[in-house]
Amino acid sequence: MKKKVKLLGIILFAIVILFISKNTVQAKSYKIENMDIQATINQDGSVSIEQELTYKFNGSYNGIYINIPYNLEDTTFEEIEQESSIDDSFYNGTGIDVKGVYLMQNGVENQFTQTDYAYNGNNNVYTITKEYDMQQIKVYSPSEDTTKTFRIDYTINNLCVKHNDIGELYYNFIGGGWEVEIEKLNIDIYIPGNTEEINIWAHGPYNGVSKIIDNSHSNFKVENIKPGQYVATRVLFNNSNIPYAEKLSYIDAKEMVYEDENAIIENKEEKDAFTGKIIIFAVCLFVYWVILMLIFEKDKKYPISNLNEEELFEKYNPMLARMYPRK
Repeated sequence: MKKKVKLLGIILFAIVILFISKNTVQAKSYKIENMDIQATINQDGSVSIEQELTYKFNGSYNGIYINIPYNLEDTTFEEIEQESSIDDSFYNGTGIDVKGVYLMQNGVENQFTQTDYAYNGNNNVYTITKEYDMQQIKVYSPSEDTTKTFRIDYTINNLCVKHNDIGELYYNFIGGGWEVEIEKLNIDIYIPGNTEEINIWAHGPYNGVSKIIDNSHSNFKVENIKPGQYVATRVLFNNSNIPYAEKLSYIDAKEMVYEDENAIIENKEEKDAFTGKIIIFAVCLFVYWVILMLIFEKDKKYPISNLNEEELFEKYNPMLARMYPRK
C-alpha cells in the first residue's frame, strides 16, 4: 500500500512539474500576427519600403529587433540543386537608409528617436547596427502581455538591376534571419507610371498567392511563415522605369529568368506528383491490410464436440480448454 501511495505521489509531482513548465513557456512568448509591406520602386533603382509589424507579446519584453538584409539570400535554387542563370550578386543592394520608426496606437503615430546607445528599460528610442549584408534595428518599447503595431520606413539603395531588355527587382523581403513566426504576410510592390505588362514570381512557402493588380501594382500574400523560412519576390518590368539606375548588367535577362522560374515550377510539380504517388500507395497498402485482417483474423466458430484436446488448445485459450475434462 505504501509503495502505491509513493508511486502515485511521484506521478502527481511529475504532472505538476510538466503543467508548470508548459505554462511558463506559454507565458513568455511572442509572435508577429500581421506584417504588411508596401514597396515602391524608384527611378534610381532603389526601393522605398513602409513595413508595419503587429506583435503579440505574452510576458515582459524590452522591445523588438528587426534584421533587414540588402543582399539576396534566396535558397530556392539550392533546393532544386540548380544554379541560377544570373549571378546573385546582381541583386545585392548597397545599403539601407532608415527614414523613421513609429509606434501605431489608435490611429496615432508616435515617432521614435534614433540614438547611438540604449539600454533595456529605455523607451521611444531605437538603434541601428550595420553588418556586412544587413542592418539590425533595435526598437526600445517595453511591453507586457499586449499587442503593438510598429512601422519602419526605409530605403534599400541600388536594389533593382537594369538589364539590356528589362528591369528587375529580386529580393527576399523575409530573410532567413527571422526568429519568430509570422502568421500573415502581405507585400505590395508598386512601379509608379509603368504602363506595360509586368511578370511576377514568388519563392517561399507553397501556401502563398501572387497576383498582378495592374501594370504598376503586384501583390503577394502568404501565411504561417516559420522561423528561418525565406519569402522572396521577383518582378520584371520595362527598364525605362529605372532610368537612373546605377546597377547595369549588360545582359539580355528576360529569357534567362523565364528558364530559371520554369525550372523551379517543374521541380515543384515533380515533388507534388511524387508525394501524390506516396499517398496513393499508402492508402492502397492500408486497404490491403484491412482486407487481410477481415479474411484471416475473423473469429471463426468451431463445434466443440468435434475437437480433441490439442485442437482446443490450438483454437482457444487454455482457460476455455480446461472447462472440458480429458476423456
